[in-house]
Amino acid sequence: MAALWQGLVLDGALLILVALVFGVGDPLRVYCTAMAAQVLTTAWILYRRPAEPTRADRAMIRLGIVPLWAIAHLAAPWLARLLS
Repeated sequence: MAALWQGLVLDGALLILVALVFGVGDPLRVYCTAMAAQVLTTAWILYRRPAEPTRADRAMIRLGIVPLWAIAHLAAPWLARLLS
């Protein structure tokens, strides 16, 4: 449960930071996409093992937004070219 709160605090803090630094543009949309992926990943972990998450599960819940954000940021230009 502590990992869930830590993850939510980190997600919220990064959302505010990204919104303040980059404004309402592509970086904010990329971050919101990564945040949606993080929420779905956390829900899947909690559905799969609600009582006994592994260490990797807890790490993904706490800090999973960082690698997901990096993947979304790197994939955004490729997806924009693909869809246009």
